[in-house]
Amino acid sequence: MASLRNATSEVEFYLVDAFEIFHYLPVCQELVRRGVKATIVAEPCSINTSGNWFDYNTAVKILEKNGIDYSAECNPDTLVAITTQMSSVLRKYKNYKINLPYGISLIKSGFSLNDRSCRGFDAKIVHGLFSKNNLLRYMDQDALHPVGYPKHDSYFKNKPQKNALLQQFGIETDKPVIVYLPTYDDDASIAMFGDEIGSLRDRFYILTKPHHCTARLPEKKHDLDRLYAISDKVLDGNISFSDVCSCADFYIADAKSGAALESLYLNYKQAVFLTPREGNILDLFYPEFFEVAHVINANGLLSASVEKIFTKNASVDAGDLEYFLGQRDGYSSERAANIIMKYCQLCVGEKMAAATKNSTVATMCSGSSPVSGNAGEDSSARKAIDWLHAHSLHGGVNVSHTNTVSYPEVTGYLIPTLLQWGEPQLAMRYARWLLTVQRADGSFSGPGMATPFAFDTGQIIRGLAAIAPYLPEAEAALQKACDWVIATATPAGRLALPESLSGWCLPGGRGYVNEAIHLYVLPGLVTAGDVLNRPKYMHFVQRSLHYYITHCNLTNFLAPNMLLHFYCYIQEALFDLGAEDICRLGMRVLEDIQDDRGVVPAYANVSWICSPGLIQAALVWLKLQDTTHALPALHLARSLQTASGGFPGSVGEGAEYFPDEELSWAAKFYLDALQQYEHHGVFSEQSSPVAVYDQGIHIFSEKEIPIIDLEQKAIKHLESEARLMAQSGSSTTEGALGTVPTLLDWGRREQALMLAESFARSASAPDVWHAPESLFHLGDLIRAFRQPEVLAQQGDAPLKQLCLNVFRRQRQNAHDVPGLFYCFSELLQAGTILHEKSWTDCACSWAARQNELPKQPASVNLVAESVAVGQLLLPANGLTLLRTIEESIGLPPQDRQMQQAYASIALALAEGAWTLGDDALGQAAFCRGLSALAGGTNSTLQTDIFDAGTARGFLNALSAMQRCRFALEFPQFQDDIASDDGRLLFVHDALPRTSEARILDLGTAKGRYLRRLRAMGLTAHMTAQDVHPSFFAFMPKGAAKGVGTVLRSGWEDASFDAVTLCEVLEHCIDLPAAVRELGRILADGGKLVIIDKNIDRLADWPGGIPPWEQWFDRKALAGLLGSNGFVVESIAANLPYENRRDGLFFGLSAVRTKA
Repeated sequence: MASLRNATSEVEFYLVDAFEIFHYLPVCQELVRRGVKATIVAEPCSINTSGNWFDYNTAVKILEKNGIDYSAECNPDTLVAITTQMSSVLRKYKNYKINLPYGISLIKSGFSLNDRSCRGFDAKIVHGLFSKNNLLRYMDQDALHPVGYPKHDSYFKNKPQKNALLQQFGIETDKPVIVYLPTYDDDASIAMFGDEIGSLRDRFYILTKPHHCTARLPEKKHDLDRLYAISDKVLDGNISFSDVCSCADFYIADAKSGAALESLYLNYKQAVFLTPREGNILDLFYPEFFEVAHVINANGLLSASVEKIFTKNASVDAGDLEYFLGQRDGYSSERAANIIMKYCQLCVGEKMAAATKNSTVATMCSGSSPVSGNAGEDSSARKAIDWLHAHSLHGGVNVSHTNTVSYPEVTGYLIPTLLQWGEPQLAMRYARWLLTVQRADGSFSGPGMATPFAFDTGQIIRGLAAIAPYLPEAEAALQKACDWVIATATPAGRLALPESLSGWCLPGGRGYVNEAIHLYVLPGLVTAGDVLNRPKYMHFVQRSLHYYITHCNLTNFLAPNMLLHFYCYIQEALFDLGAEDICRLGMRVLEDIQDDRGVVPAYANVSWICSPGLIQAALVWLKLQDTTHALPALHLARSLQTASGGFPGSVGEGAEYFPDEELSWAAKFYLDALQQYEHHGVFSEQSSPVAVYDQGIHIFSEKEIPIIDLEQKAIKHLESEARLMAQSGSSTTEGALGTVPTLLDWGRREQALMLAESFARSASAPDVWHAPESLFHLGDLIRAFRQPEVLAQQGDAPLKQLCLNVFRRQRQNAHDVPGLFYCFSELLQAGTILHEKSWTDCACSWAARQNELPKQPASVNLVAESVAVGQLLLPANGLTLLRTIEESIGLPPQDRQMQQAYASIALALAEGAWTLGDDALGQAAFCRGLSALAGGTNSTLQTDIFDAGTARGFLNALSAMQRCRFALEFPQFQDDIASDDGRLLFVHDALPRTSEARILDLGTAKGRYLRRLRAMGLTAHMTAQDVHPSFFAFMPKGAAKGVGTVLRSGWEDASFDAVTLCEVLEHCIDLPAAVRELGRILADGGKLVIIDKNIDRLADWPGGIPPWEQWFDRKALAGLLGSNGFVVESIAANLPYENRRDGLFFGLSAVRTKA
């Protein structure tokens, strides 16, 4: 219920409209559920930043009727403030400001997609990718967060029933229900279309939900009266929007209102959108609007349009609506809460150093230096050791002073600590007890538990490795424990997670413990490898360390699940394993939030202290020889020690980490820190890092790889191979059959067709596909002969003969015969191309009956089989297999003789991952493969590192990468261009005007140039082409469509009279081949029109460009065109665009001369 200012609030949702309550409520409730102090603020009009606009009485009535707690006055110091309106609404607030908008309007002048909705905000939580893409010009992409539509989460989790709602609203009708959703301002349709809507009542039941402003503003009374006159029923303006939409069989909505798209998002019924605005409606609204509904701005059309569209009984495409308004999974509130919590944590981190701590912490900060003289003589150390003796009554050390169960994990890693402090008897006692509680498989469990834990076992390994020289019987147990840890890990080195993660669940909705704490297992394995003379332990540690560095965020203390205790486990392990650079980055985060009394909070967004975490932070800083930050933390830690010598789990207001218990592991880390501190800078051997991190070859990042230069070297290998095979007619070289599609992809059409002709006799040969490796040759041949260019040359007879050999194997099982999945996948592709339904049915039916692939070592063929699984079944199935291969091959080997084979598999893996849509896996495999070929050295990477096989793998991976990234980035592409944009005008002026002209827009994306050219009166035959069929849905009516690239367009010679490339040529890695292909498909006298970027602007471009992109020297480009049969007509060096003219874009037109 109502309260005055909440001085401790962390997040506030500021009301300026009663309607916002239900918009804010799901996110606010989710934050409260997670323990965040979030509230809705309803300030009276006298102090509300919107003044008398705010319908305060209605808002309070809704809040109190629904039992919603709220504050009557804002807290300017709250961490994050949120509004649906402009940032000026939040002018009272001092910290982070976030915009959480209503549903978007697709009118171009609307508030939701212009700079006013971004200005002054630190972040904007948007619905779908459409909003993000259109707001990138006003706001950094990292500040734009698509989440879906939180207000409707409850609808998607529990959709209401139409009949029950009609009964609830008191509606009895057999007619279809039209839900009418008018807005309230000058864009309202009530005046212009009211009579026509009323006339529909003979056929439909008109259910109207007025805008809440229409219902409450006195000046809108006439409109409200009009709605009552034309409707069968008018509902309250503040009633549940989703309930109203659930009643609809059809919608009539005002085009300017966000409710238009929002209604379709909830209920996929058809709609007509109305606008009283005059003029060309194509210029008023974003073009996507016309893909989802019919828009009317003239009288006399409504009734016929409604009848026509309603009779079709079609539904709106879900994908289109999710592009506008985000996922419909019911979890948008959780995503929004994650973002808001991130900004809360950022605010806490920025202000922690200056924040006032509670009096409890202030008291702790008094006292003397952490040690007096030698560490061994310090009384606080003696007290800690005495505490351990007193709480080790059952063999091992107790969990705490109140929980007397012995804790195997802590008992284990206390052993090296006790040996350092001259306590061998207690250390020996601990070790002997551990030998009695080891499980038969070598693992160890948690205190009082039966299930094994890798983390706990790893800490006992530390202890047994330290005591083994003095206790020989510990060696067998040590080896069993090490072998168990390694055996239960993945081939990539990821340690086994607990059987149940409930024990890793953190309180307050913070999620689960970061699994990177498993790094703390690895130093013990290193020591054990030395003690037991097991080099394989070190090899495993190297793989495991690399896994966690590449798969986990190790330096993000701001994450909600990053308790300081766990965070410092990670940092100490990184130091001990030689990854000091990463450790320093991680500790730098803590340096920024440590205050001048040494306080480092338990979590980034709290003020209470986790005692063991604070001590561990001091320990890591000491290992880094950073006494500036270590000593205040250690000084504070000593003040926390109790009279008995123990340390509480946590202290301070809100403390929740064992606040009432003295923990055994806190004493352990305190003793370690004091030992490390000995003599203030004379650091013990124990702090020397193990040489793990720096071993192995360097893995290049993608930015380090000179892709354009490597492509030129790789294609020369393939051209040479193709010439040799065409001359000899041989196709026996492993993988050589795959050269035909690769040559086609990279613009070598003539060589590819020559090679395919030489393979034709293999395709028509008798059945020789008996050896296992022959099935992969069969699949490669099908792949070669199903290429459209080869089919046009050879006909379909060779392909049908090849496919017949696959048909004969329907009764065979993939588990017994390697290569079958690959062959049936190619059968599927061939059947799709030739429209042979029996082929595709056969392939899918066979695949559905299979269980698994045969067990076999990693190879290029196994990758091909795994990709085939993804293509025949689900991509996720294939990706699971590819990730297993990734784990099995691990990191690039140092042995030069093994690097070529490793690279072949890694590059095939990259191609497969990108083919199935996993960019992250593709990138990782690609970088590792090239790192192996170059031995990890940059100088070698600049040379020719390929043979024919790896050259083919490299080029195939590049092609797959471009297709994958186009599909992933496609939603972000712009879909319109202003009619006065200089780039568009240059293209328009350069193109032929005749209606018979054949124009190809190559690299069309969402067809924004084509759409505008058609609107500008161009009547030519237009064709759109890009690398992925995603673009088909965006093309203007009447445009032909094709899938292809600049290097491999797929068209016949002289197919077009003009080709346009608008910001496309920059992505063509092989520029000379691209120009040759353009010359081939253009008719004599045909026009080539290029829009692209000037290279002299590259130095000023923020962040640079990817290594496969290239900007142009205009003269050099003109020279290249001239040497390939073009005459350059005109060059515009500085085209205006988007109200700018800064030299970024140029235009070039050229004519293809007669051959």
